[in-house]
Amino acid sequence: TQMAELEVQRCVIREDCPVLIQCGTIYRPLTLKRGRKQRVGRLTFLPDAAFGHAYGSCFEVHSQQLKPVHVVSKESGTTGVSSGEDNRGIFDDGKSQLLSHQDISKMKEEGASGKEIVESMTEHSTSFKERTKFSQEKYLTKKTKKHLPVVKIMECSTRNLCKMHYLRGPSKIWY
Repeated sequence: TQMAELEVQRCVIREDCPVLIQCGTIYRPLTLKRGRKQRVGRLTFLPDAAFGHAYGSCFEVHSQQLKPVHVVSKESGTTGVSSGEDNRGIFDDGKSQLLSHQDISKMKEEGASGKEIVESMTEHSTSFKERTKFSQEKYLTKKTKKHLPVVKIMECSTRNLCKMHYLRGPSKIWY
């Protein structure tokens, strides 16, 4: 039983243990400490909510706090939404989005989640239903990446470190 407990402790994110944080295509090795803000790319967050979760867990960054999230497949975003035949009638004049930057900022200040913001943006877009299925998915991916930042905390293993260095630049590791 002691061996099983030690094995479980090894698989859990703990304070002062080195981890590898993935945010999109950015990988960063860090040592997490309680109360100390961490920065990965443009994101800043407190890692306190991650302690006790398993390695490989994903978290949504919401007002500099981590919230556990289950990653959902991409296909679920555009189901039930009608799409157009082609995008020839869509012009990027900046008038198709009825929500202003101030409206989106206000939603964030009021505590709306990233998913709610993206859903609101698709509802208030006059051209979203006219887009093709591919264009709708591309739009959702772009808005999700901007308004719903997800951070994955992984074990700082040799394999993950090699993957990080390879993605940063294969020529740097003579691959």
